[in-house]
Formats: sequence, C-alpha cells, structure tokens
Amino acid sequence: MRILIVRLGAMGDIIHGLPVAAFLKGKIPGCHISWLVEPPGVELLRNNPAVDRVIVFPKKKLIQSLKSPARWGVAVAEFKKIMSDLREPAFDAAIDLQGLFKSAIFSVASGAKLRFGFKGTREGAEHLLTHRLDVGDYFGAKRHVVELNLRLADYFVSFVQGKRAVSDIEGGTGSGSFRTYINDGVEFPLPIPPAETAEKIEGWIGAGFASVPSVAPPLVAFIPGTTWSSKIWPEKKWVELALKLGDKQPCRLILLGGPAEVAVNARIKEQILVLDGDYPILDLTGKTTFSDLIVLFNKVSLVVGADTGPLHLAAAVAASPVLAVFGSTPPGRNGPYGALSRSVNLNLSCQPCFSKICPLGTNACLEDLSVELVLASVNDG
Repeated sequence: MRILIVRLGAMGDIIHGLPVAAFLKGKIPGCHISWLVEPPGVELLRNNPAVDRVIVFPKKKLIQSLKSPARWGVAVAEFKKIMSDLREPAFDAAIDLQGLFKSAIFSVASGAKLRFGFKGTREGAEHLLTHRLDVGDYFGAKRHVVELNLRLADYFVSFVQGKRAVSDIEGGTGSGSFRTYINDGVEFPLPIPPAETAEKIEGWIGAGFASVPSVAPPLVAFIPGTTWSSKIWPEKKWVELALKLGDKQPCRLILLGGPAEVAVNARIKEQILVLDGDYPILDLTGKTTFSDLIVLFNKVSLVVGADTGPLHLAAAVAASPVLAVFGSTPPGRNGPYGALSRSVNLNLSCQPCFSKICPLGTNACLEDLSVELVLASVNDG
C-alpha cells in the first residue's frame, strides 16, 4: 500500500507526526510511505527508517519566482515537478496531519482516493477529505497532538483493515522492526546520523571545554530562541538560570539555536561571562544540523528551551530530561512528549492565546515567569 503523509512544517509539528509513520510501518506490513514537506524538514525525513520517500514542496522558491514575471517559467517547472512527484507512482491513500487548505489540496492533488484527516480543523480543509476523524475540539489544550495524530493513524489502519468504526477508535502505538528511539511507548523514528557526526561533536566539545578539568561536569543545553516573540523567555532570565544551575551543581553549558538566534545567544553568553568569567560555555548557535543535534542530545544531561523544533527533537531522542518554557502555546497539547519531558508555564487566564505576538502587548506569561519556578521544575525532573 502506498501512503502519502502531508505535514509541510514546522519542525516541532513534523517531529510530532513521526510516530504516525512508525505506527503505519508496524501495522501495515510492506507499506510504502512518502512524506510531503517543505525544505527545512527534509533532513528529518531523509534516511529516516520509517519514511521511504521524501517529496519536497519548495514554497519559498515558488513564491520568489512568482514575484518576477521573468521567473514564472521556473515556477511553472517547479509546479510541474511536484505534481509529477505526487502522481507517479499513484498513492492509495493520503493522511493530512496539518489540517489546512493547502495541505488538503495536496492530498487531493496526489490522486489518492482515500484522504484522511481531522474534523474541525481550519480553512475548510476537512471538506476536501474523504474521511474525517472527529476528536472533539481539535485545538483543545489538554490532549497532546502526538496522541491525536496516533488516533488518526489508528482510524486509518482500522478502516483499511475493516475492523472498527470511527466511534470505536481509541488510538494506539505501533512497533516497527527498524532502529528507532523509544519514548514512553511511542516511537519517534529519526534519521541515523552519519558515522563522522559523532567525531565532529566530540571535537566541538573537546575544543570548547579544553580548559575544563578531566573530570568534566555534566553537559547542559539551552535553546532560548524560537520564531514567535510570544514564546521567548527574556534573555536576562536565561542568564540567571545558568548561574543558579551552576551554583547548584557545576555544569558545562551549550547554547543552541538557528542562524536567527546567533546574536541573542551571543549576548546571553557575554552576560553570563561578565558575571562569572570562569563559567564553561560553548556556543554552537547556527552551526548544528539535525544529525548533529541527535548525537549531541545523546550526550547532554539536561535540555532547557523554548517551544521550538530542536527542543522537541531532544524529547524525541529521549536520552535526557527536557524542560520547555511555555508562553502563548499550550504545553498539554504542544509540549515536549514523553516520560523524560516536562513543561513549565504560569497558566494565566490569557494562556494559551496561540498568537505570535502578545495580544496584550505585555508578554506577561513569560516576563512574569520566574527563574525560581523554572529551576524548581528542573529539580522536580
């Protein structure tokens, strides 16, 4: 059976969709899974044991081409390519994990006669599906999206196998025969990093902490930044958390993030060193690939970060405790998943607002979230 999964972005959402691929591989022997994704997510899916084929939707390239009439030919060629990739060979079914009009359109464009997704999503997307799973309030704050995704996968498998009706679906997990990371009974299949990645990470750590005594303290990773301002804890609080963690137990701090967070993390490092010039810090912001992070997260003793893709990757690796600092999004639905993962938030009446920018203009959910509360959550873990 040939199955198309549609989840174009973002990184955390792609990671939260990976258990669906593992579930399908375990429940439908011999199935072939393709995944339609935008370029930033390709690395998570290529060389992934649960994904047989990656189809890339070059959204930004298409948008840029459409802005200039001289490049419309490029846009047409790209569009023809993706349509060819979607239609040859033919898909038996498409599973829409995104719940938007664009994702549902791609499900239709695939030619799949069976198109599964959730009822009650956005932009009328459900009307383009042949089968919709009613989970009540799809955006409800208390049910994790990983579990919703698995319920949809179970609904699909049960329908294909002719076992159960929609009302009987309780969800579940699958067990594949391939190498995977196991997280609280749910499988997060991840790409297996190249052999040279481990050597690279060891080199970075060795050079970055060359002055640290041979009996080195634990590695702690901070991921302070993300794309929404309503999810970012203030810089000064990351500085204070680092210092208090160091007072509690000596540690080696690694700062992580994408190119957009280079300046922010440099300031955090500088402020820590102003207050404690001997604090061991390695800033890898903007330098790491997902493969690098998979190896690195197997070496650290703690990860603390915002609601962002790399933090959810750390939770999927499931090698160490992960603590997420939450603002505008609901930890019950979108938090890091698994027994080693925890979230901390103030639970104000305005939370969650799901807004990229605080509607009240205060960011109180993060400004008022104390270092002591975050530190207590670290200790509880």
